[in-house]
Amino acid sequence: MKIKRQNWFVDAELQSTILVRAVTYWAAVVLLMLAAPATIQSFLQPQMTLSEHLSVTWRLLWPVLVVLTLILPLAIHDVLKFTNRFVGPVYRLRREFDNYMSLGEISQFTIRKNDFWKELVEGFNHLAAHVQSLEDQLEAAESAVQESAERSATAASVRD
Repeated sequence: MKIKRQNWFVDAELQSTILVRAVTYWAAVVLLMLAAPATIQSFLQPQMTLSEHLSVTWRLLWPVLVVLTLILPLAIHDVLKFTNRFVGPVYRLRREFDNYMSLGEISQFTIRKNDFWKELVEGFNHLAAHVQSLEDQLEAAESAVQESAERSATAASVRD
């Protein structure tokens, strides 16, 4: 069964920064696509005015601009889905560390099939199992010490 993410932004600060960069690159490409033909045309036909060059460029490139504008929401959607593949596991890892620091509980977790950082999560899960094992051993040792102390106290009171 495929588990869908409930939120588009897992780490809003990081993902919005990446989105702003992607849109900035998109805008730069659009500007260069408009500026390059206008510049070339101005060299080929220097007698034309700037407004004539821009008019010719617009007539030639408006369909391209429309297509690029229609592609932008798809690109934004894809960037969000892609960034979720590496932001999601790090978010879960951070949440497990916070849980351990605040509650003293550590647990293993899984990530989605197509997510990145599988080795990091496997290492964390190995560490979580080891910490849990050590905590269980400590609890058993504390219990044994408590029982030994109680037996010693009982034996001392029987001797008196």
